[in-house]
Amino acid sequence: MRRVRVKVKHNMKLFSKVSANRQLILTRNTLRGLANLVSATYRLYMRQKPRWGSFTPNRTLAAHRTILEANYNNPMMEDIKSEIRQNGKDSGDCPFCGFGEITDVDHFLPSSSYPEYSIYTNNLIPSCHRCNNLKNNSGLVNFHPYFDNVINSEFLVCNLTNKRQTVLFSGRFSIDYSLLTTTESSLVNDVYGKLDLIERFESVVTNHVEGIRTDYDKIRNFVTIQIFLQSHYDSKLQLHGPNHYKTATAKSLLNNVSLLSTIW
Repeated sequence: MRRVRVKVKHNMKLFSKVSANRQLILTRNTLRGLANLVSATYRLYMRQKPRWGSFTPNRTLAAHRTILEANYNNPMMEDIKSEIRQNGKDSGDCPFCGFGEITDVDHFLPSSSYPEYSIYTNNLIPSCHRCNNLKNNSGLVNFHPYFDNVINSEFLVCNLTNKRQTVLFSGRFSIDYSLLTTTESSLVNDVYGKLDLIERFESVVTNHVEGIRTDYDKIRNFVTIQIFLQSHYDSKLQLHGPNHYKTATAKSLLNNVSLLSTIW
């Protein structure tokens, strides 16, 4: 989980432009008539955060779900979507999982339930395809990359296991709940559970560690393994934060220097 700075802000001006670009006169008139109510829900969105789970869909606007949702696929939205994706890429990888390539634009509050926010830019989050699909299947997650604070305690733990004294490692990830408050534990369980983060981290850790070993081979004649792993951990902590799988893996490697010095 990581924060992304909000740079794309058009909102009611965007709603008016997209509505005016709809082909059918009846649709344009309907959207024009809903504009004040949509504007009110936009203001509610900013007042309600971060109590995302307590959002209630607007019944009047829900009756126009098909028309409102269709705004998202209007050609005028293509530049906005590209801008949102680029904003995410400029900040790093997918803000939900922390490592997936940003390819999609996710509706934080699902447009199927909250059509009033289908083109509200504060509700449109850059994401990887996997996280977007998992969110579509599991519903709302309780972390908003634009507005919610990131947990700073180093709760993600990686336990690396050497595969039969070879240079290859497998890894198991877990959560150290002793470092989390009750609220933080609930948040981590929600996000990690709905997005299958532990399983996804474990599926890539072997190749990731092998890449680190290859990097060390290139400079092993110049630095000790202790210095290399300490520098590697420090760089991942600064780049990704304390609870990225690469940071947790780097810390586990640093804690296994004695074993690594015999097999690397």
